[in-house]
Amino acid sequence: WNGEKLDGRLLVYSEQGVGDYVMYALLFKELRRFAKSITIEVNPRVASLFRRSFPDMRVIDRNALPVDWNPASYAAKVSMGDLPLRLKVDIENMPHREGFLIAEPSLALQLRAKYQALFPGKRLIGISWRSGNRDSATIRSIDLSLMKAVFDTPDCAFICLQYGDNSRDLEKLKAETGHEILWDREIDPLNVLDPFAAQLAAMDLVISVDNSTVHFAGALGVPCWVMLPVNSDWRWLIERPTSIWYDSLELFRQQLGDGWEKLIARTADKLRAVGAAPLVDAQARMALRCADELWRRGAFLPAETYYRWLLATGRHQAVAWHGIGLAAQKAGHFSDAVAILRRAVELAPERLDYRAEWATSLFDAGYRNDAEKMARELTRQSEDPVVLMSMGQILAAKGAADQATDYFARVLRNDPNHVVARFILADLQAKQGEVEL
Repeated sequence: WNGEKLDGRLLVYSEQGVGDYVMYALLFKELRRFAKSITIEVNPRVASLFRRSFPDMRVIDRNALPVDWNPASYAAKVSMGDLPLRLKVDIENMPHREGFLIAEPSLALQLRAKYQALFPGKRLIGISWRSGNRDSATIRSIDLSLMKAVFDTPDCAFICLQYGDNSRDLEKLKAETGHEILWDREIDPLNVLDPFAAQLAAMDLVISVDNSTVHFAGALGVPCWVMLPVNSDWRWLIERPTSIWYDSLELFRQQLGDGWEKLIARTADKLRAVGAAPLVDAQARMALRCADELWRRGAFLPAETYYRWLLATGRHQAVAWHGIGLAAQKAGHFSDAVAILRRAVELAPERLDYRAEWATSLFDAGYRNDAEKMARELTRQSEDPVVLMSMGQILAAKGAADQATDYFARVLRNDPNHVVARFILADLQAKQGEVEL
C-alpha cells in the first residue's frame, strides 16, 4: 500500500517488538480515511487490548490465523513500520498523542484499590529498569540498586512493572538498600498484555528505562518518565525532553560521561518536587478520553466505569455525573438517572444539552408533563440537536407523531448526517403512511 484510497480491504502486518506495535498503532485510526475494512495482524499478547482499542478493525493473531484467512482477499498490505511514511505524517504533530489504547477499566480500578489499600496515602509509582532488546539491552538497562535516591522518596509506593523473573534484582535491592518493591505476580506481561495495561493505568506515574513499558504507558496516557542512555534509540530523537509519539512521556537524558547516577539524582529530585495535582489531572484526562470513546461506540457499561473513575479524581465533575446518569438511563434505572442528571445540571447550568437529557429522564421516570414543559422551553432557547432530539422523542413517545417529525426534521436540516434522527424520522413517517392507508 502506498497511501492511496482503497475500494477493497487493507492488511496491516506487524514487525519488530510489542513496543513497536504500540508505537505504530498511534496511526491506526488515520487509516479509516483510506479503507473501509482494515485488518491488523499482531502478536497474540496484544490481541485483546487492540480489539478493545480498535473495535472497528479486525485484529488477528499471527500465530493462529482465522479459518477464513485468505491473503488474496486484500486489496493491499502494509507493514506497521511503513505507516508514518505512507501517511505522510508531520512528526511534530503526530495524531492521537494524548492516548489511544483503552485498558480494561474494572481490572485497572481493582488493581488501583488493591495497591492503595496496601500503601494508604502514598502515590503509586510503577518501576521498570531492564530492557529486553537483544541489541541494546546493556546500554538501556540500569542496576536497580542505583535507583536508591528515587526509592528514598517518602510519600511513594513502588510497584514492579518489569517483565520476566525479578527475584534476584529485588532481593539484591533489599539487601543493599533496605527498600522493597511490590511485585504483583498475578500480572505477567510476558503472557498477555491486557492485564499489564490495566496495571499501568492504575499507576499515578511510571519511571522506566527505554523498553516496551514506556510505549504502553504513553499509549494509555499515563505519565511516564523515561530514562535514556546517551546514545538513545532513534525514536526519541536528540536533546528534546518530550516525545513526538506520546504526550504523557517526559525524557530524562543521560549526559556524556555522567553514567546513570546524575540522571537518577535529577529524577529523584523531580519526584520529590512534583505535586499531586498534575498526576491527578493526567489520570482524569485518561479516564475522560476512554469514557467518551467507549460511550460513542455504545459500550455503555465500561464507559460508566471510566466516568465513575473520573468522578473519583475530582476533575470534570459535571461531565462525570452526566455520563453516569446517561448510563443509568440506558440501563432502565430512570429514577436514578433523574437524580444523577439533576446533579450534572446543577454543576453545569449553562449546558442546555444536559437539561434536555434530564427532561428525557424525567419523562421516562413518569414525570411526563414536567418533562414536556422543560423540553419545550429548551427548544425556544436552542437549536442544539440534543435539545431537539429530546423534544422529538418525548412527543413520539406520547403518540404525537406529527409534532415529533418536525423536531427530527429540524435536527436533519442542521446536520443531514445525524443517523439517529434520520432513522427515527423515517420510522415515524412509515407508520404515518400505514395509518393513512
